Amino acid sequence: MTSGTLRIELLSYWHAGTGLRRGGDADALVLHDTAGLPYLPGRTVKGLLREGVCLAASCASGLPKNADELVFGREDRQELLSRLVVGDAKIPDDKLGQWLRKSEDAVRETLFDSIASTALTDNGLAKDNSLRVVEVCLPLTLVAGIKWDETILDPALGTVTATEVLQTGALLIRSLGSHRHRGLGRCAVELVLQP
Repeated sequence: MTSGTLRIELLSYWHAGTGLRRGGDADALVLHDTAGLPYLPGRTVKGLLREGVCLAASCASGLPKNADELVFGREDRQELLSRLVVGDAKIPDDKLGQWLRKSEDAVRETLFDSIASTALTDNGLAKDNSLRVVEVCLPLTLVAGIKWDETILDPALGTVTATEVLQTGALLIRSLGSHRHRGLGRCAVELVLQP
């Protein structure tokens, strides 16, 4: 297995939700780890990466059309499902990350903000009961560990490495989380190989 790190640089507010709310304060909360810091579950990161690979394969990128199935596997072929392992994307364990993990709750709470939105009628007035408050996280950098099988053989196109497929797919991830089609979660993603 080859190892690497997905480096996710968030460029705007973002929201990866829990599906929970906080009383009258917020209708949607951001996922927090045990230290109270925001993170993205590995399955979410893996899904984003697969979406990037699918996009790359549909373009003239030189990747086989079935690159996503070759790297990620197919649901009906159980043996391929373990070819790629992606961990949770968390704040790195650098000096800042270590300081945040040791800090008081009040310090970690500064990483979060709230945004409100409401639906409008055709006359431009707010619709009744449509105010929604969403907790968001400030832009920051997350990292996720990743392991994969290195070589994938596509009989029609010759040998294509999983590394090439994953690096291309990572570069095409432009946003993540909810409300990403409304400006939240803009990001730049890079696959960094471990020496």
